[in-house]
Amino acid sequence: DASSTYEEEEEEEDDDDDEEFTVGEEEGDVGGAWGGMEDRGRGRRVGGGGSEEARRLTVRIALSSNCTSGRNPTYCSGGDGGVGNDDDDGSEYESLLRAHSDVYPGPETSVGYDFFSLPGKETEDEDEDDEEEEEGGAPPPGAARVKFDWDARSMSLEDGGSEIEEEEEVEDGGNHLLMFALPHHMDAFADSPSYGGVPDSDSNGDSPPSYAVIPADDDDDDNDHGAPRHFCHFCQPTLTGPACPFFGSTWSYVEPLPTLRFTASRPPVPEMIPTLIDALAKDIDYDIPAHYRRGAGDTYFSGKLLARLGRVLMIGEELRGLRRWWWEEEEEEDDGGGDGGEIGEHSAARDGAESPFLRRERSAAGRHRPDEDENADFPSLPLEYDLSSATSPPSDVDALANLVPSSRAAAADSSDLPPSSSFVSALERLRSGVEVWLDGSAETPFVYDAAWGGLVSCGCLFEGDTGKCRDNVNKDGQMHCPAFDDPGLNFGNGHYNDHHFHYGYHVLAAAVVARFDPEWGRRNFENVLLLVRDIATPFESTGGEGSGGGGGDHSFPPFRHKDFYAGHSWASGIDPSPPYLNGRNQESSSEAIAAYEAVGLYGDAMVRAFTASSVDDDNDGDASLIARAAHVRDAGRLLAATELRSSDRYWHVRLQGEEEDAGGDDDAGTKNGESPSSLLPVPVPPASLYPEEYDERVIGVMWNTMAQFQTWFGNDPFLAYGIQLLPLTAISEERDDLKWTKSMYPAFASSCEESAVCTEQGWSILQLAVLATVGRRSDASERALSVPPESFESAGGNGHSLTNLLWYIATRPNVDDPLPLNAERVGFGHAPGADAETDGVVPGSAKNAEEEAKAPIDEGGDNNDGDENGGVNVDVDDGDCPPCLEEICRGGSDGLGHCPVKAAPYVCTDGPSRGGCSGAPWTVSVEGDEGGPCRGCCKLGPECGDGR
Repeated sequence: DASSTYEEEEEEEDDDDDEEFTVGEEEGDVGGAWGGMEDRGRGRRVGGGGSEEARRLTVRIALSSNCTSGRNPTYCSGGDGGVGNDDDDGSEYESLLRAHSDVYPGPETSVGYDFFSLPGKETEDEDEDDEEEEEGGAPPPGAARVKFDWDARSMSLEDGGSEIEEEEEVEDGGNHLLMFALPHHMDAFADSPSYGGVPDSDSNGDSPPSYAVIPADDDDDDNDHGAPRHFCHFCQPTLTGPACPFFGSTWSYVEPLPTLRFTASRPPVPEMIPTLIDALAKDIDYDIPAHYRRGAGDTYFSGKLLARLGRVLMIGEELRGLRRWWWEEEEEEDDGGGDGGEIGEHSAARDGAESPFLRRERSAAGRHRPDEDENADFPSLPLEYDLSSATSPPSDVDALANLVPSSRAAAADSSDLPPSSSFVSALERLRSGVEVWLDGSAETPFVYDAAWGGLVSCGCLFEGDTGKCRDNVNKDGQMHCPAFDDPGLNFGNGHYNDHHFHYGYHVLAAAVVARFDPEWGRRNFENVLLLVRDIATPFESTGGEGSGGGGGDHSFPPFRHKDFYAGHSWASGIDPSPPYLNGRNQESSSEAIAAYEAVGLYGDAMVRAFTASSVDDDNDGDASLIARAAHVRDAGRLLAATELRSSDRYWHVRLQGEEEDAGGDDDAGTKNGESPSSLLPVPVPPASLYPEEYDERVIGVMWNTMAQFQTWFGNDPFLAYGIQLLPLTAISEERDDLKWTKSMYPAFASSCEESAVCTEQGWSILQLAVLATVGRRSDASERALSVPPESFESAGGNGHSLTNLLWYIATRPNVDDPLPLNAERVGFGHAPGADAETDGVVPGSAKNAEEEAKAPIDEGGDNNDGDENGGVNVDVDDGDCPPCLEEICRGGSDGLGHCPVKAAPYVCTDGPSRGGCSGAPWTVSVEGDEGGPCRGCCKLGPECGDGR
C-alpha cells in the first residue's frame, strides 16, 4: 500500500495574480540547482500571496488485486501465489483493508536498533575477557534488536493526522495499523524466540518478544493453540513471495550478528598447505597497476585489486601464525613449559566449551626460529579461529582440535614461506595504494557532493595509450568532473550507483593495513571513515548495551543503499532519465554482503588500534574513539546479517517441491506452515518463492518489480551464478547454504564448462569454490592449479588470486555426503538423485543459453506477462514488433536499447510503458486507444551484442 500526505494552502481571491502551481519555494529551502529538495515530500502550494489557511489531506491507497490483465497465473484465475489464501473473491480482504484504512504510517516512521549479548554466548572465561579487553576492546555483542516504528496516525482524530498510541489501537481493534510483512520478516519473527526473545533496551532485557499480530477470533476453530488468527488467510502474492498483514504500530525482532574475521572458522587442511605456500610465494609480490597506484581510473576495479593484495597478506600472516605457533610450543615444551599450548585450554574436546575460541598470541619473548628473517620487522597478529558460527556443527569442535595441530605442523615443515621482507614490501605497496585515494593526491579525486550528501568519484576519461586520465580542467581553469555528465562512467559512481560495491573493496584494504599498522589506522581514521559514512553511516541508535552511541551524521544519509524494509540493498542510485520502469535494482547480492563485512572488519581493526593506543599511553581520551569504532563494527555486522538473510531468501532460489530440503533447518520450511515455536504463530513462507516456470537456482538482477536470470554484462548462466558468489572471503561460508550450493552447482558447472569464456574471464574460479563447498575439495584443488594466470587478471577473476582460491578451497568444512560428480568430467555436477542420462544437468535447466529463452519474472499485470506460462517463450510469433533500428540496438534513442536480448528482447517504443522490456511481444494498442500500455514496439536481435 502507499500513503501520501500534502498540505494544500488556499489563498484569498486576488484578481491581480494568476494562479500557479509551485513546489518547495518557501524561505529556508536549499538553494541552487537543487532548490526545493527539502520540500519535495511536503506537498503542493497554490498561489503566491495573501492570507493562507493550511489543510492536511491524507490519502491511503491499497491494491486489492494484482490481476489486471486476467492472464497472469500467479495473480489471476484463482491463483494465490502459493500463499494458501482461501478468500476466493477477495471480498474479505477488501473488507479488511477498509476496516483498517483510518490508521496509516506517519511521517516520523523510523527503523532503530540496539545491540546485546545473546543468552549463553557470553565469553566463557574471565581470563579470556581480560585478554580480549586488552587486545581488542570489550567483547562484541552477539545480536541486534531491530525495531520498526511506524509512527501510527489516525485520519479520524481531531486534527486529521494525530499520532496514536498502541493502547488506543487495542481499545478499537478496527483501528489497528495494518502493514504487510515479507518472507524475510516472517523468518526473523519466527527465529527470534530461539534467541531468547527480544530484550527491550529500556526493560533490562526482561520483556517478552514484541510482535504485531492479527487478533484471534473467539470462535476461530482453526486456532489450535490459543494463538492469534492464522496470517495466511489474508496473505497476498508478490514478486518475492507472500506478504502477510500484521497489526501494530511497532515491529521488532532479533537479528543474530555474524562473527567477522579475516580467517575462516578453521585453518587450511594440512595436505594443501605446501601448495598454498607455493602460490603465496608468487602472489605476495603482486604489484598493483601503475595507474591505480596514482589513483587514476575507476573506483571498482581499483578497489578489487587493493582488496586482492590485502587478502594475500592476511592469508600469508595466517600461515606465518601457524608456523610461529608450532615453533613457540616446541620451545615451551623444551623448556618444560606446558602441555601443548592454548589449543588445550580452549578446545571443547578437553574442557567442554560450547563455543571454542582458538587464539594464539605472539609469545612475550617474541621467539623465532634462528633462520627467521630478523632484518625485516613485520608485525605478528593473533591467530584466531572461531567455531561459534551457525555453519559449524558441534561435531566439528573435536575435528578442529585435531586439525589445528596438523595444520601447524604442515606449516612448520614448509621451508618456502616468503621471508618477512616480502611481507613488509607487500604491506608498503598496499598502504600507499590505499592512501592515494584518501589523501587528495589521486588523479581521479573523490569530491563531496553537498546536494545529495555523498562522496563521489570525479571520474576519469582513461586513455589506454598513455595510461592517464584526460585533463579534467575546463577552459576556465575549473575542475570538471566527467562522472557528473556521464551516468555510465565508472559504473555510474557519480550518480550514486554501486557505491557499496566499490567502496567496500577499498574499506577492506584499509582494514588490512590498519590491522598491521595501527598507527596508520589512527592517523587515517577520519579519511577512511568518509568511505564508510558514504555507504553505511549508522543512524542514531536506540541505545542499549553495546550501542556505542552512533549519533547522527548530518553530512551523509544513513545506510545509503540499505532498504531495511526490503531487507537488502539497492545498488542503483539517482534514476536515469527516463527512469527504469521496473524501479530500483541490485545485481550482486554477494558484493553487498562483502561491503558490509568490510565495514565490520574495519570497525574491529580500529577498535583494536584505539584500544592498543589507550593501553600503551595510559590514555583514557581514546574511549570515545573506541566507542565510535565499535559502533562502526557492529553496524557493519548488522548490515551484513540482514543482507545475508535477504540474499538467501530472494537471490538464492529453491524450486517448488524442494521445500523440505531448503535452508538450514529441515522443519522451518513447510509450505504455508507455522513457526515450530509455540510462542508465536508466525506463518513460515514456502522455501520456493517464485513461480514454477522459473527453474533457475539464482536471481541475476533483482528489481522492484522484476527478477531476471541475467546480468548487466551478459546473459550466460555462469555470469548470473558467478556474480552472486564473489568475492571469496570468510563470510562466504555463511552466505552460501550447503543445500543451495548442491542444488545450483550442476547448472553452474554445465554452463561454465560449455563456454571457454567462463575460464578466460575468471568465472571458473567461483565454480571451483562451490565445488569445494559441496564436498569435492581434492577435485577443486587439483583443477585450481590448472586455472590460467590470465584468468586472475580478467574482469571476473581480477579480485581473486590463486592464493585466495586455494585458501578458500582448503578451509571448506568436511561434507558427510559430497555431491556426486560425473565420473568422466570431474566437476561437471550431478544432481542428487538424478539419473546418469541427464549428464549431471538438473532437469528443467538449460544446458546452453541459446537453447532456451531466459525470461524475467514480472510483478506487473499487463506490462510483461508474456504468455500463460509466466513469460517463458520459445519460438514465439513476433507479432507487431519488427526488428529494432540500429540506433536502438546500440543503446541510443533515449536508452531504449537497454533490454536484455535473450531474456526480454521486446522493447516498448511508445506509450505509457515506453522503454519497458518483455519476454513476449507487446500487445500494441490500436490507434486512438489511450488505455493500452504500449503503442509501438520492436525486437532486439542477436546483433545487439552479448552484453545485454
